[in-house]
Order: sequence, then C-alpha cells, then structure tokens
Amino acid sequence: MKVGVTGSEGHIGSAIREGLGPEFDVNAFTLSPQPFESTVADLD
Repeated sequence: MKVGVTGSEGHIGSAIREGLGPEFDVNAFTLSPQPFESTVADLD
C-alpha cells in the first residue's frame, strides 16, 4: 500500500515514517532536503 507522509522530517512524521514498516511504500514529503529519501515540496 502506498502512503504519503507530509512533514516527514519532524518528530511525528519521523515516527510515522519509521513505524509503518516495510509493508508500506512510504513517500516522504519535506520542506528541505533530508538524509533520507524524500520529495521536497513547498506549497506556498
């Protein structure tokens, strides 16, 4: 199952991203480049 997590660099987003585990295809969305694979997006 594909899951998109916004704010993946924050405390809650990190916990969700890490807690979902390998059974999910996690797409992380962040405001700036991160050391993990993510899509940088600013919706302003």
